[in-house]
Order: sequence, then C-alpha cells, then structure tokens
Amino acid sequence: MRFSRLYAIIILLLITLTLSSNEKIITLEEAKSLALEHNNLIKVSKEKVRASTQTKKSLFTNYLPKLEVTANYLLRSEATEMTLEGGYLPTYNFNPNTNELEANLLINPQTNQPVFGDDGLPIFNQYALFPDKDLEILPKSGFTSGISLKQPLFTGGKVTSAYKMASLGQEASLLQLDYTRENVLFTTEEAYWRLVSLNQKTKVTRTYLNLIQNVLDKVQDSYDVGMINKNQLLQAKVKYNEVSLLNQEAQNGLELATMALAQQIGLPLTQIMQ
Repeated sequence: MRFSRLYAIIILLLITLTLSSNEKIITLEEAKSLALEHNNLIKVSKEKVRASTQTKKSLFTNYLPKLEVTANYLLRSEATEMTLEGGYLPTYNFNPNTNELEANLLINPQTNQPVFGDDGLPIFNQYALFPDKDLEILPKSGFTSGISLKQPLFTGGKVTSAYKMASLGQEASLLQLDYTRENVLFTTEEAYWRLVSLNQKTKVTRTYLNLIQNVLDKVQDSYDVGMINKNQLLQAKVKYNEVSLLNQEAQNGLELATMALAQQIGLPLTQIMQ
C-alpha cells in the first residue's frame, strides 16, 4: 500500500516536470520547408528537370536555320623555297587538214605503226627539254572569309522524333519531381512525429528515472535503519532497473529519430532540438 501511494505521487510529479520542460523541437512547417530546400532526392530531381529542359531547347534549334561564318588569316614570316623538277616533254605537230595537234611519234617503216619503249609507252621523234626551275615564294599575308546559311528541309522525321522524345523526357522529369516532393514531405512528417513522440517518451523516462533514484535512496536509508525488510529494498531496485532500461531504449530511439529527420531536412543534429 505504501509503494502504491508512492508511485501515484511519482506519476503526478512526472507529469508536472514534463510539462514544464523548456526543450522543444523545430516546428513541422520548418521541417517541411527545410526538406524541400535541402533534401538530396529533391536536388537530384531538380537537376534532371534542368537537364531535360536544356536537351529540349537544344533539339528545338534543329528546326532553325544555321548561320556559319568562317575567317582565316595567314601570315608568312619567311620566304618559302621550292624546286620544280624538269624533264623531257613530248612534241606535237600541227595538222593543217584537221586543225589539230598530232603526236610526233616514231613510226616503224615496216609496220607503219608507232614504236613503243620497254615501259609500254610510245616513243616520240623529238623531245623538248624542260629544265629544273627554282622558285621562291615571298612572305605575304592572306585573309579568307566565308558565310553560309543552312535550313533543314527534310530529315526523314529525325528532328521531329528527337524533339518529341525530349518533350516526353521533360514531362517525365517534372512528374518525378512532383512525386519526389510529395514523398519527401510525407517521409519528413512521419519522421517528425516519430521524433516528437520519442522526445516526450525520453523526457518521461528520464524524469521517472530521477524520481525512482530518489525513492531508491530513501528506501535504502529506511532499510539501513531497519524500517523495511530486504525484500522491499529489492523490489525498489528491480523497479529502478526497469525504468533505467526504458530510459536507455527511449534515448537510443530518440537519437535514431533525430538522425533520420536530420537526413531528411539537411540540418546538423544539434539544430534539430532547440
């Protein structure tokens, strides 16, 4: 009976101390706003939207004419020397009857046919000597420019198909972004309320543990002076161990819940609890 009244007093004190605690968690709206701003999944989805939009814009330019302007400038700082190799050139005779040039070939008098050399080429009666010629190109600057305009008229549907695929890719990335936002908000709210629940549970178990510790100290003093028996002391110690275990479990759960929410909203652990 004595312990029943004692536990009732403990519960009343527990509720009072818990309600008077100044420690609080960031608000749900703050958590959602931070999640939309810092969550990595949303950042990845936004990057995909940006990439698909740029791809669509790039492919749309294939419908437009393309203007190309080129310019080149050449500057020679030194003269260029080269030799034009000479040789023997075949000769031709003018035929006044046909007004054409005819090859001055060597004719075999027996066969009345042109004579061919070992290389299989016909032999001429006379050759003209063309001597080697040394050339020198003097330094001179040069500038060239050009402009062109291209307009695709028919590409077999290639441009249109590519643009349609890019448009579908952009729409899909936008839908994926909306889905990711909703999923992140849902997960954030779930993690937030789990943290709130475990935070309250930790406050309760911590306060409860402190009160049980005080009770255990008084029970120990009563046992030392012979006011209670050892069985009552052991009951108090068992109760203390039970509450201590509950407090440790609540504390571990609170740390995990804090880490989960911090990951969702991109804040350090120390800023979750204010």
